[in-house]
Amino acid sequence: MKKVSMYCTGIFCLLMALTSCSSSNNYPSDYVGFEKSEISRTLNKDKATEEFSVKIIAAEKSDKDREVIVTVMNPPNKVLLTAEKSVVVIPAKKTSAMITLKAYPPRIDEGKKPNVRVNCKLKESTKSGSQLTIHLTKQ
Repeated sequence: MKKVSMYCTGIFCLLMALTSCSSSNNYPSDYVGFEKSEISRTLNKDKATEEFSVKIIAAEKSDKDREVIVTVMNPPNKVLLTAEKSVVVIPAKKTSAMITLKAYPPRIDEGKKPNVRVNCKLKESTKSGSQLTIHLTKQ
Protein backbone atom coordinates (compact mmCIF):
# COMPACT_ATOMS: atom_id res chain seq x y z
CA MET A 1 0.00 0.00 0.00
CA LYS A 2 2.86 2.36 0.84
CA LYS A 3 4.49 1.70 -2.55
CA VAL A 4 1.23 2.49 -4.40
CA SER A 5 0.84 5.71 -2.43
CA MET A 6 4.43 6.76 -3.22
CA TYR A 7 3.92 5.86 -6.90
CA CYS A 8 0.73 7.94 -7.15
CA THR A 9 2.38 10.85 -5.34
CA GLY A 10 5.29 10.72 -7.80
CA ILE A 11 2.97 10.76 -10.81
CA PHE A 12 0.97 13.63 -9.32
CA CYS A 13 4.15 15.69 -8.73
CA LEU A 14 5.35 14.98 -12.28
CA LEU A 15 2.02 16.11 -13.76
CA MET A 16 2.06 19.28 -11.65
CA ALA A 17 5.58 20.08 -12.83
CA LEU A 18 4.62 19.57 -16.48
CA THR A 19 1.54 21.79 -16.27
CA SER A 20 3.46 24.58 -14.54
CA CYS A 21 5.82 24.75 -17.52
CA SER A 22 3.08 25.49 -20.03
CA SER A 23 3.46 28.50 -22.32
CA SER A 24 0.40 30.29 -20.96
CA ASN A 25 1.03 34.04 -20.85
CA ASN A 26 -2.33 35.29 -19.50
CA TYR A 27 -3.20 37.05 -22.78
CA PRO A 28 -5.92 36.05 -25.24
CA SER A 29 -4.47 34.28 -28.30
CA ASP A 30 -5.28 37.20 -30.62
CA TYR A 31 -3.94 39.93 -28.26
CA VAL A 32 -1.72 42.62 -29.72
CA GLY A 33 -1.02 45.58 -27.46
CA PHE A 34 1.15 47.04 -24.77
CA GLU A 35 3.05 44.83 -22.37
CA LYS A 36 1.82 46.95 -19.43
CA SER A 37 -1.25 49.12 -19.01
CA GLU A 38 0.42 51.81 -16.91
CA ILE A 39 3.94 53.20 -16.51
CA SER A 40 5.56 56.22 -14.82
CA ARG A 41 8.36 58.33 -16.26
CA THR A 42 10.40 60.95 -14.46
CA LEU A 43 11.84 63.45 -16.93
CA ASN A 44 14.83 65.74 -16.59
CA LYS A 45 13.50 69.32 -16.46
CA ASP A 46 16.73 70.68 -17.98
CA LYS A 47 16.36 68.74 -21.24
CA ALA A 48 14.26 70.04 -24.12
CA THR A 49 13.26 66.50 -25.17
CA GLU A 50 13.67 63.03 -23.76
CA GLU A 51 13.09 59.74 -25.55
CA PHE A 52 12.10 56.35 -24.18
CA SER A 53 10.84 53.08 -25.64
CA VAL A 54 7.72 51.06 -24.91
CA LYS A 55 7.19 47.43 -25.85
CA ILE A 56 4.23 46.29 -27.97
CA ILE A 57 3.58 42.57 -27.78
CA ALA A 58 1.59 39.90 -29.57
CA ALA A 59 0.41 36.85 -27.62
CA GLU A 60 1.31 34.49 -30.46
CA LYS A 61 3.71 34.45 -33.40
CA SER A 62 2.38 35.00 -36.89
CA ASP A 63 3.58 33.97 -40.35
CA LYS A 64 3.22 37.53 -41.64
CA ASP A 65 4.21 41.02 -40.51
CA ARG A 66 1.61 42.82 -38.41
CA GLU A 67 1.19 46.58 -38.63
CA VAL A 68 0.14 48.31 -35.42
CA ILE A 69 -1.27 51.85 -35.45
CA VAL A 70 -0.09 53.99 -32.53
CA THR A 71 -1.88 57.18 -31.45
CA VAL A 72 -0.95 59.52 -28.60
CA MET A 73 -3.70 61.37 -26.72
CA ASN A 74 -2.19 64.35 -24.92
CA PRO A 75 -3.99 66.64 -22.45
CA PRO A 76 -6.02 69.44 -24.10
CA ASN A 77 -3.93 72.23 -25.68
CA LYS A 78 -0.57 70.62 -24.74
CA VAL A 79 1.66 68.27 -26.69
CA LEU A 80 3.64 66.52 -23.97
CA LEU A 81 4.41 63.31 -25.83
CA THR A 82 4.75 62.25 -29.47
CA ALA A 83 5.38 58.91 -31.16
CA GLU A 84 8.37 58.58 -33.47
CA LYS A 85 6.23 56.56 -35.90
CA SER A 86 2.49 56.21 -36.17
CA VAL A 87 2.78 52.64 -37.49
CA VAL A 88 4.98 49.97 -35.89
CA VAL A 89 5.60 46.58 -37.50
CA ILE A 90 5.80 43.37 -35.50
CA PRO A 91 7.89 41.18 -37.83
CA ALA A 92 6.79 37.71 -38.90
CA LYS A 93 7.76 34.95 -36.44
CA LYS A 94 8.26 37.57 -33.68
CA THR A 95 6.07 38.50 -30.73
CA SER A 96 7.16 42.06 -29.99
CA ALA A 97 8.31 45.42 -31.31
CA MET A 98 9.41 48.66 -29.68
CA ILE A 99 7.96 52.12 -30.19
CA THR A 100 10.01 55.22 -29.35
CA LEU A 101 8.16 58.04 -27.65
CA LYS A 102 9.48 61.59 -27.29
CA ALA A 103 8.57 63.66 -24.22
CA TYR A 104 8.86 67.43 -23.82
CA PRO A 105 9.66 68.22 -20.14
CA PRO A 106 9.53 72.05 -20.44
CA ARG A 107 5.87 71.79 -21.48
CA ILE A 108 4.88 70.15 -18.20
CA ASP A 109 3.59 72.73 -15.73
CA GLU A 110 5.48 72.94 -12.43
CA GLY A 111 3.89 70.82 -9.72
CA LYS A 112 1.63 68.97 -12.17
CA LYS A 113 1.74 65.24 -12.91
CA PRO A 114 -0.11 64.86 -16.21
CA ASN A 115 -1.21 61.56 -17.69
CA VAL A 116 -0.87 60.81 -21.38
CA ARG A 117 -2.68 57.92 -23.01
CA VAL A 118 -1.18 55.97 -25.88
CA ASN A 119 -3.36 53.62 -27.92
CA CYS A 120 -2.38 50.88 -30.31
CA LYS A 121 -4.37 48.50 -32.48
CA LEU A 122 -3.77 46.21 -35.40
CA LYS A 123 -4.20 48.03 -38.70
CA GLU A 124 -6.56 45.40 -40.12
CA SER A 125 -8.48 44.84 -36.86
CA THR A 126 -11.90 46.19 -35.95
CA LYS A 127 -11.24 45.71 -32.21
CA SER A 128 -10.52 48.74 -30.03
CA GLY A 129 -6.92 47.77 -29.24
CA SER A 130 -4.81 48.39 -26.16
CA GLN A 131 -4.25 51.50 -24.07
CA LEU A 132 -1.20 52.57 -22.07
CA THR A 133 -1.37 55.36 -19.48
CA ILE A 134 1.91 57.18 -18.91
CA HIS A 135 2.28 59.24 -15.73
CA LEU A 136 4.80 62.03 -16.39
CA THR A 137 6.72 63.98 -13.78
CA LYS A 138 9.72 66.24 -14.16
CA GLN A 139 12.58 66.55 -11.78
